[in-house]
Amino acid sequence: GIREEDIITAALLHDLVEDVLKEDGKPKYSIQDIEKMFNRNVAHMVDLVTKKPGINYKTNKKELQLYLERISEHCGASLIKTSDRLHNMGTLLDAKTEKRIRMALETEKYYIPFFKKCSESYPWYAAFFFEAKTIIEQAVEDWISGDIGIDVYSQYVFRGIVLENQGAILQPYADIYFKLYEGDGFLDEATLNLGIWNSFHSNHTVSSSTRGWYEFDFMAGVSFTFAENFVFTPSYVAYLSPGDYFDTSHALQLKLAYDDSDLLGAFSLNPYVLVEFELENKSGNGSDEGVYYEVGIAPGTELGPVSVSVPIKAGFGSNDYYAGDAGFGFVSAGVSLGYQLAFVPEKFGAWSVSANATYYQFGDCCDDADSVKNGDDHTFVFGGGLRVDF
Repeated sequence: GIREEDIITAALLHDLVEDVLKEDGKPKYSIQDIEKMFNRNVAHMVDLVTKKPGINYKTNKKELQLYLERISEHCGASLIKTSDRLHNMGTLLDAKTEKRIRMALETEKYYIPFFKKCSESYPWYAAFFFEAKTIIEQAVEDWISGDIGIDVYSQYVFRGIVLENQGAILQPYADIYFKLYEGDGFLDEATLNLGIWNSFHSNHTVSSSTRGWYEFDFMAGVSFTFAENFVFTPSYVAYLSPGDYFDTSHALQLKLAYDDSDLLGAFSLNPYVLVEFELENKSGNGSDEGVYYEVGIAPGTELGPVSVSVPIKAGFGSNDYYAGDAGFGFVSAGVSLGYQLAFVPEKFGAWSVSANATYYQFGDCCDDADSVKNGDDHTFVFGGGLRVDF
């Protein structure tokens, strides 16, 4: 174990300069403050592991290499940085798949050699560095991930079309992701995505033997992460109704998302645009195969153990996607809360519960075709769910 008081102190303070800020966004404490409160050795270790402002270490790999080289020249700082990376890799279970892959790639190329160098430079801590290297290599090799869950809603609103607002509505789903490629060029990763989604309703309006099973969707696509922060995902989507409520529809969906956290930090918006082309039969309520368009943002933050996001989106149609060839489908805004169930052992995956509320303002797309909307031009939808990520 590590028993040196200065190393333990510096480890506790390693994020102080970066993360504790004044109202104007500037650091509340400086390296000089740490030296006055403790000593020069503690301040020097904190200084070595503190990332310098104005440098994007995610994109500037040369600066990342120099940063790790400087740290490797000091035993205590090397121990602190290794412990910090181990912790960061351990929290990736809660992160999006794209972030897991990006961080794993960075770790494999830059941090594994760093651990090897430290093991050679400080042989009395070789066992610690070797263990860190082994644990992280195992995490990097995990190229398959996924999720499974179930949501419960007060209404089923699909792109501004109210499909059900009576009885119980259960919507289970499952997704699996296979990493196909990773690299250092313009294209960073490619991931195969396979998913299913269902909607079960207690209110039955047909006589089918499977009348409670309103909808079953199958999705298959490939996500391409490029230029570090962009993700383009073309997908095939099939909308089926085991309960015979509608004919099977086939569609091509194109989605472009941008991770703006490097620019805006805690105020990131996570914007995206989506276009879906109906290939055969309808998912909308128009008279012919049409095109659906969606734009949205999902700003979010962490409030202690609770994650908060505010998804806002708007949907539009063309070529008779909506009834009457309406152009404006809906706009919605909501609040979603998530809570990690930390008492569940990690070997069973990352379990979380959620609750959400969404306001919908409808366009003119459903006045004649949607029998369950009851003429209202707006509604509130409430929901909650249970999810497991692995």
